[in-house]
Amino acid sequence: MNERGSPCLTDLYVITYHRLNRNAVSAERCEECDEPIPEPRRAAVPGCHTCADCQSVIELKNKQRGI
Repeated sequence: MNERGSPCLTDLYVITYHRLNRNAVSAERCEECDEPIPEPRRAAVPGCHTCADCQSVIELKNKQRGI
């Protein structure tokens, strides 16, 4: 935590790391665009169901909606 009582980036990283299910099976094809999901993404984000491009669009839309 920083001096204002907010979690710092390393705290958030540790929390996120532990929340990832390292045994989750990633999809081989994106659920949004049906393009293959590259192996490096599937290894980095276990359990992913979208490619990085589609995930970026989803996150941007969610941010704009306040989700």
